[in-house]
Amino acid sequence: MTSRAGNKGFTLIELILVLLIMGLASSIVIVSISKASGKATIRYEARRLYSALSHAREVAISRHSEITFKTVDENKGYLISANNANVYDRRLPKTITISAEKVVFFPFGNSTGGTILLSDKDGRKYEITVSNITGKASVRRIQSP
Repeated sequence: MTSRAGNKGFTLIELILVLLIMGLASSIVIVSISKASGKATIRYEARRLYSALSHAREVAISRHSEITFKTVDENKGYLISANNANVYDRRLPKTITISAEKVVFFPFGNSTGGTILLSDKDGRKYEITVSNITGKASVRRIQSP
């Protein structure tokens, strides 16, 4: 702040500098938020898929029937069905793809087993593994190299 002839205030250069610093700081915050949002999205979808697989196993046991998990829409979603009737149908966000073989859950809780891979456009990946002996699913994040 400078003082000339009794007037106190900021110079134009000081104001421009402050606005420039605020602009840079806000752009850094926006980039950080968008990266965090992408991480949260794929983590949420991995947990949601894990829950759906666990539920499919429970339904197979309680209904004494086979429940099938498979990918649909060119790896943009998945379907859980029983006796050709849809139990759960999920389309993933456009930034996430799924890669998996068909998994069948049997009435005793076991399954055909398999590995399901979720990945996003930024290279983040989650692997959901279904045990063929117990039919239980587990989730792990795959670290990028």
